[in-house]
Amino acid sequence: MHFRSISTKLLTGLVISMTALLLVDTLVSYSAYRRQVEQHRMADLALYVQERTRTEQELFDTLRAKQAAATDALRRRLSLMRPGPEVDRQFEHWFPLKGDGTRRSSDSLYEGEQTGDGDSIYGVGAFIGHAADLTEEDKRVITAATLVVNRVGESDLAKFENFFFLTPNDRLILFAPNRGERLAFFRKTAPAGTDFDHTDQGAYPLPANDAARQMRCTPLSPLMQDKTQSTLISGCVSPVYVNGRYVGAWGTTVMAGSYLTQVLRNTPDGATSLIASDTGRLVAFPGFTRPQALNPKAVSALEQTYGLKALVARIHAQGKATGVVESPDGKMLVAYGHLDGPSWLLLTAFPKAKAMEGSWGALASNFVGKFLIIGALAAILFFLVRRVVIAPLRALGDPAAGEAEALAARDDEIGQLARTLRAERDRGDEILAGLEERVHARTAEVERANAAKTDFLANMSHELRTPLNGVIALSQILAREQTTDRGRQTAELVVSSGRLLEQVLTDILDISRIEAGQLPINRAPFDLAACVATIASLHRASATAKGLEFVIDVAPDARGWCVGDDVRVTQILSNLLSNAVKFTSKGGVSLEVIRHGCAVIFTVVDTGVGFSDAFQEKLFSRFEQADGSITRRFGGSGLGLAISASLAEMMGGEIKAVSEPGRGAIFTLVLPLETIEAPVQATAEAEGADAGILAMKVLVAEDHPTNRKVVSLILEPFGVDLTLVEDGRQAVEAFEAGAYDLILMDIQMPVLDGLSAAREIRALEAAAGRPRTPIVALTANALPEHVAEALAAGMDAHLAKPISPDALIALLSTALGAKDAADAA
Repeated sequence: MHFRSISTKLLTGLVISMTALLLVDTLVSYSAYRRQVEQHRMADLALYVQERTRTEQELFDTLRAKQAAATDALRRRLSLMRPGPEVDRQFEHWFPLKGDGTRRSSDSLYEGEQTGDGDSIYGVGAFIGHAADLTEEDKRVITAATLVVNRVGESDLAKFENFFFLTPNDRLILFAPNRGERLAFFRKTAPAGTDFDHTDQGAYPLPANDAARQMRCTPLSPLMQDKTQSTLISGCVSPVYVNGRYVGAWGTTVMAGSYLTQVLRNTPDGATSLIASDTGRLVAFPGFTRPQALNPKAVSALEQTYGLKALVARIHAQGKATGVVESPDGKMLVAYGHLDGPSWLLLTAFPKAKAMEGSWGALASNFVGKFLIIGALAAILFFLVRRVVIAPLRALGDPAAGEAEALAARDDEIGQLARTLRAERDRGDEILAGLEERVHARTAEVERANAAKTDFLANMSHELRTPLNGVIALSQILAREQTTDRGRQTAELVVSSGRLLEQVLTDILDISRIEAGQLPINRAPFDLAACVATIASLHRASATAKGLEFVIDVAPDARGWCVGDDVRVTQILSNLLSNAVKFTSKGGVSLEVIRHGCAVIFTVVDTGVGFSDAFQEKLFSRFEQADGSITRRFGGSGLGLAISASLAEMMGGEIKAVSEPGRGAIFTLVLPLETIEAPVQATAEAEGADAGILAMKVLVAEDHPTNRKVVSLILEPFGVDLTLVEDGRQAVEAFEAGAYDLILMDIQMPVLDGLSAAREIRALEAAAGRPRTPIVALTANALPEHVAEALAAGMDAHLAKPISPDALIALLSTALGAKDAADAA
């Protein structure tokens, strides 16, 4: 388990929690700061627009006052000017009739002339359309207005470069003495059909369009006489009523290039200034002086971009002369100021994002500063906690440190914890001591149970093998002595039944030893091809008897000597071949052996009943067969494959199987068997000479009369001189009394057991200087530990019951050959 210190967790928790709090605080601070910045920006914009509106409003207030004064002057002059020849003469002099049906101002009216009262007039140009329709009253009004235009326009020429009087029927009187073109358009070149009535200046003041009778300014439009249409103007006009009758309008044109451009240009950094009408129409905007900018589509698109209609509606909803609102899309702060005269709105828009630009820097510095403070506090707190809490806790966790008693004396939580841990540790020691005692007792109990199980298995092996010895050995003798086929078949049936019972017994013992981990693997050199041939010979007869094809194929590279446990290899292959023959009723069985690197692959193929995928999962389980019918039809304990799989695994290999029901099976055994050179074989001169055992003196120590009878029946026909005794003590006494070529010794016997008897015989040989007599354990104790005990007691070999006559004869021949070799040496 990965260990993490509490101090690390504490520091991590502190950093995370404080960082989270810092982030929350920073976000709250940022929100407040943002609102503050926004409010400051709004206040700055409002102040700017308020001051700018006040300045511009003064201009329009002056213009409105000027036009109101002109109206008063016109009324006074008309009240003093009586219709008559003098008015007609003055009118004809100033506005002579032209051939195109219009009247134009005389040159002297612009260049300057002296009036009848000794004053002068100059800078005036006029265009009077529809001259044939002039009435006496029209002439009187135009004559009086000419004087007023000159006088009023002259009075404030520094601020306003022009002043005009416009009456219906396309009649204009204009004072503009400083224009470079000297008003030549109106005085000389304007077409006779020039239309003033349908211009904004002519239409705005008409009674039908101006119920309030207040000065209003028109949207921007090109100057009439400018053929390039690059000069934009807005006309601010006030209606003139005399005795309740509309007679015309005073007006002043504001040049966009001079005045409005200056208004839009003097704007705070990052802001954009616009001028709009009260109805939401765009009057002026950046770049408006370009003629193409006044294209109706372009103007409409710009109004849509700024959301001008909705913006003006928001402004009107506030009901203030100046203020700040948010743009409809929420991206702009828009300060506004209302200009009374022209009914315009002076707008200054500032992007909210730009207003917040500085806030991120302030946010970062705020965050860093607070983080450093919190980090310092966390470090101090971490140091204190580590010293006051963590260090004592670590000392408590290490009893060898020797600080537990000192910590237990503290009067705080650490002391209480130390006392509790000491009590729990003492209690744990008591529990551990008791647990160890119980473990020892349980271990002893298990060992006793294993010992009892081993003794039981040994006893069962002995008790079962002893009668089997008589059954199998005597049946083999009977089979040899039969003179009829029926008698021979009957005896062989008894032999095969006994061998089957012996195999079941061996399987049960093996599986028990595998469970207990007591089955050894003995690695030794062996001839692989010879081993396979021996196994094949054991099963070829069974296959032939069933009419099956039996094929054994050992690849050339698999031949030769190997290192491994040939007994266990034989056991596994015998199990596989036995099953293949047993479960195959027609077709054949084959065994193929090939080498693959350091491994040898054994493949057993049959054409038998096969098995399903579902059964394959439990194929190598104990006591398992395909179904109950298999057990009834073919027999078997169901242990063979389980034992084979365990043995293969113990030898570092594996078994795999594939099959289809009704189409046979393929079993593959893979074992790591290292190739070695063939060992040098010793030559036994007496090898194969059964006649050599004639007159051999053999001492047989066996307590069971049946087993003594079996040995007698096997060896007496070969002329062996047998001495039969019933226990180990009699065997020792018989050895003292005479010499023997071989001693066959049972292990379990009354009075004196076989192991003890072997030890006494070896002691007698050593004391008397007698040559070593071969002693073979002829016993039902067939477990490996029994073999080891026999060899340790001084015996030379081990032959397990039930014994085979051939095996016993071979044993005597081997012992005789060894004795002859020793005598020759």
